[in-house]
Amino acid sequence: MTAAERAAVNKRLRPYSLIDYSYRLRIKTNYEDAEMFTEGPHDVTTSGRVNRDIVRLAAASLLMAELHIARLVGAPALGAMANGWLQTHTTLPAQMQGGLWTRRPLLP
Repeated sequence: MTAAERAAVNKRLRPYSLIDYSYRLRIKTNYEDAEMFTEGPHDVTTSGRVNRDIVRLAAASLLMAELHIARLVGAPALGAMANGWLQTHTTLPAQMQGGLWTRRPLLP
């Protein structure tokens, strides 16, 4: 595909997001295999994997939003907000604090 053809294709595409993907996944499971969502995983190992994957999806989408916010408000402002939140929520259980603590080094 030439650069001009690629540009023409990209002009015709609408932006899509994680919400679009989630919607498509929900529609697909309604018709093909909804068991994971209606009855849950078959065993503890599968349940752990599903949990891990959902946490990763959530963390990645939060990181994308945070990086976008950093561009809008400026890196110092976002850094101050993130650090302030982390400092005021030190009493939360580790599993609840972990997300922002883990992503903070990736933020400007």
